[in-house]
Amino acid sequence: MTSPSLARLAARSNVHVRDTATLREKLHKIVADGGLENLQIVTDFDRTLTSHYVSPGVAGQSCHGIFETYPKFTDDFFAKSRSLVEKYYPIEMDPTMAREEKHKHMDYWWTESEKLICEQEVYKHGVEEVVDFARRSNKFALRSMAPEMLQMAHEQSVPVTILSAGIGNIIEYILKGYDALFLDNATIVSNIMQFDADTERLVSFRGPQIHCLTKKSALTDYIAHDQRRKERHNVICLGDLIADVDFIDSVPELHTSIAVGFLADSPESSPEAKELLEHYLDYYDIVVTSDGSMDVVLAVLQAVAGGSSSQ
Repeated sequence: MTSPSLARLAARSNVHVRDTATLREKLHKIVADGGLENLQIVTDFDRTLTSHYVSPGVAGQSCHGIFETYPKFTDDFFAKSRSLVEKYYPIEMDPTMAREEKHKHMDYWWTESEKLICEQEVYKHGVEEVVDFARRSNKFALRSMAPEMLQMAHEQSVPVTILSAGIGNIIEYILKGYDALFLDNATIVSNIMQFDADTERLVSFRGPQIHCLTKKSALTDYIAHDQRRKERHNVICLGDLIADVDFIDSVPELHTSIAVGFLADSPESSPEAKELLEHYLDYYDIVVTSDGSMDVVLAVLQAVAGGSSSQ
């Protein structure tokens, strides 16, 4: 490894590097190819920038799931939301299902979830209240060291695109709560709530629907119209699903990519977890298991910064 700190992190039991020599070569290429000035970060949000667990064995909520914790909504909303999650979340996480089949299920899940939310009395001023309640109730948490990673990207002027199948308004309030929202270099590409101009009540979600299988096309369109990102040809890609690696293909004239994936459990916890890690290592350069920290990504940034300054 180029950076001693990155080498130490890679030696930890929950950090799995597909090929050390290849990772070292990629870091050298990024440093030689403009370093931080030619680098961008593209990241998923739910279970990537946020942790999977909020306490041992207790899973945190996704952006959509945060609404399912809010006590002012109806019992009918909670029942229908839980039913959708129980049926479709395993499908989302199934790495073996054919893409076309999964696409059909995800379209239906997102449409029904958004319809349920719109049926509640959600007002623009109340969205922050929903997020605050979920945070006070320990229903979600940013992944350890995620604010520090976003802070460094901000300080080094590395563009960050947060691409999410969740809800952009929710993401913005979550990041604000951690002092980790840096709008001069970070952009949220996600499903956005639309409020009535007069009553400010939620009426719909804006634009094409973004779920786990449409994120790539949404990102491709965004980068194509953003000059700063379009001109940066090296990328750090972060995700928790195999499909998130597709983000890399959205970067025009891609030179070098480093993909970091996050898994909730230790490969020692079950045969299924071990098999999932092996599958992820077919796609990701680095896989962090056991719901680990974002410090590996911070170390990659530091390695590029250190190499750039020594050129």
